[in-house]
Amino acid sequence: MDSKQWMRVRELFESALDQPEAEQVPFVENSSEPAEIIAEAKALLESSRHNLDAFEPPTPALNFGPGPEPLDISKGTRIGQYTVEARIGTGGMADVYVATQ
Repeated sequence: MDSKQWMRVRELFESALDQPEAEQVPFVENSSEPAEIIAEAKALLESSRHNLDAFEPPTPALNFGPGPEPLDISKGTRIGQYTVEARIGTGGMADVYVATQ
């Protein structure tokens, strides 16, 4: 099925959801769409009874505000029994350092 056909399935499905529940399947079955579109829309109706957010956009990322201030770790900084030699990488959620004990 191409994207235009999926759009037609979605439109038929969403129009059916606007009908009273008892009339949704007959509404789809009586549409003038091809059998393939009708079958997919009916399958979505059945699925939607179990999963009401089939076409809902994903939940947006939560914003917890700014993180802690970055630490100023340079060569020679002591952390416990370790002495920082160099930062060897940065990314994601951390900086990576090489240190000697």
